[in-house]
Amino acid sequence: MISRALLVIDMQRGIMDDKTYVLEYQDELFSIVNQAIDLARKHLIPILFVQHSEYEGLVEFSSAWQLDYRLHKKDEDYVFSKWHSDAFWDTSLLSYLTQHKLQQLIICGVQTEYCIDTTLRSAHRLGYQPILISNGHSTINSESLSAQQIIDHHNRTLSSFSQVLSLDQIKFDE
Repeated sequence: MISRALLVIDMQRGIMDDKTYVLEYQDELFSIVNQAIDLARKHLIPILFVQHSEYEGLVEFSSAWQLDYRLHKKDEDYVFSKWHSDAFWDTSLLSYLTQHKLQQLIICGVQTEYCIDTTLRSAHRLGYQPILISNGHSTINSESLSAQQIIDHHNRTLSSFSQVLSLDQIKFDE
């Protein structure tokens, strides 16, 4: 049996509530991520939350920096703070995964082309077996691509580094 964790990236109030930064598919994203959290909890899979920090906007410990209240987070879940797109860079995530002998990360959250992409590639480079929840990450429209085009592109591209599966394809009981 592969030892795994669910990694929920950057689902913070300041990102979700920013009306000038419209994250696409928010309701669907929360539904999928919370289903993943509930399945992980049911199968005793550790749930790891990552919070992005910045000097403006997502200031560490500010209201905007806090995890969104809609998440099914519990006090026993683990939380890591990061200052870069890579959840492994300059954080205690790698130490935690090593200490708990975890081999596989099921990844979801935001933002597709930044923190999701970078963290997943780092997980692969470090020898973990990442699984991207294909319908469990989101982004915003860019000047040249719609959010859906960005998501679709990353689901295809990241399949070179991980399994890319919809939530209903992931077997949490393995």
